[in-house]
Amino acid sequence: MVDISATIVTLNEEENIRDCLETLTWCDEIIIVDSYSDDATVEIAQEYTENIFTYERTGYGDPARKKST
Repeated sequence: MVDISATIVTLNEEENIRDCLETLTWCDEIIIVDSYSDDATVEIAQEYTENIFTYERTGYGDPARKKST
């Protein structure tokens, strides 16, 4: 059996993150890479996973995606 992981890159997504993570509850692992959100994004994400990493804000998400590998 293959484990399925979902990686989500976030920045101030408190209005959307819960709905997003609810659609991923079937995954074996959820990984969040947050760019130091100023809102409750991380607190909400902690309800779904302990795999939360931070990455500096760069203006776009591509470098942060590499953080989870």
